[in-house]
Amino acid sequence: MNKERSLAHIEKITEIQPIEGKDRIVLAKVLGWNVVIGKDEFKIGDKVVYVEIDSRLNTNLERFQAVGKDADRFGFAHLKTRKFGGSYSQGICFKVPDDCVRYKVGTDLTGYFNKNKEGKDVAIIHNEEYKELREEWANRWKKKPAKLTIWKKILYFLFPKKRNMCEKGRVPSPFDLGVKKTDEERIQNLIELFENLKARKVTLVATEKIDGQSFTAHIDQKGKVYVASRNVALLYRRSGRMRQNFRYTGSVWHKAYEKYGIEDALIAVRKICRDSVTIQGEVLGGSNNPYRIPDGDVQLKVFNILIGGKKVTYEEMKNLCAQHKLDTVPYLGMTILREDLTIEEFIAMSDGMSELNRDTIREGIVYRTTDYRTSFKAISNKFLVKKGE
Repeated sequence: MNKERSLAHIEKITEIQPIEGKDRIVLAKVLGWNVVIGKDEFKIGDKVVYVEIDSRLNTNLERFQAVGKDADRFGFAHLKTRKFGGSYSQGICFKVPDDCVRYKVGTDLTGYFNKNKEGKDVAIIHNEEYKELREEWANRWKKKPAKLTIWKKILYFLFPKKRNMCEKGRVPSPFDLGVKKTDEERIQNLIELFENLKARKVTLVATEKIDGQSFTAHIDQKGKVYVASRNVALLYRRSGRMRQNFRYTGSVWHKAYEKYGIEDALIAVRKICRDSVTIQGEVLGGSNNPYRIPDGDVQLKVFNILIGGKKVTYEEMKNLCAQHKLDTVPYLGMTILREDLTIEEFIAMSDGMSELNRDTIREGIVYRTTDYRTSFKAISNKFLVKKGE
């Protein structure tokens, strides 16, 4: 669980600043994050467990009861961006457990807190993953999966990858093949990289971070096609035979897949490159519609194309999209970071209005080196506060 992202990790408090008009709380710096803590709770140099925003904490567990007032009916509290005076606070700090004090700064503790915990007992979970679990818990009428026969237990024990391919509604997922989910790291967690890019004056490609539904379409070397959202396998096609998740038909992913001829594009690119091909982007429209896409319509904005598991450059992606009549995410230009640029100033640069709709606040900006090997995102604090994240 949470294999793709470290939600709780050991970090060190590097600064503590007062908050105007507040006597009991102060603002601590952890990596590139500002976090509100109690005035005498920690001091500079202390190691803490830092839990990132957009995590859910299980307040039924004693260690997380401090945020119990924000819990939902299942006992999970959503860590959001909050504003205190003129300062933003993102995430929360806890005392390092006694049996973890020997661990180094940067150690991921997500697995430590979640060890031997599943479902409603899980301690820390990403909000996107939690949304799907909550939907299952709310629908008690949903049938429980059938028990495995002894032969299937033996088969899955000998071939664990086979089990991954057969679960999730019996629709194989591209993520079981090693395709990575679409989740850029936030710049606040990459302070060393930030300073390195400034010192080397590296040119970065900037594109708009789109607030949509994650879309991944993949064709492997044998011609098998897979479609998935951020967490759910939706479609699998092999030699004319097809399996699909009950959520797929009529969904925004289905409409985008058909509207833009994604399968034809995958087949055409695979035929030329003779390797697996992955197209990743954001689907706009449906119930989540901040850009006011007309009812019944969807748009797909591509931000990644991978061939043989490797991302192509921005120019290659743009050319491939043009050849197959696909749209890319809005291009915001090339930039070189100033040597005196602070992390707060850099994040503030992500504020603005969307290129897709000038009446909609922009989620943020994704930056990539020109070879596309290094990438990260800066999310607008104004967007997070407005959306309640």
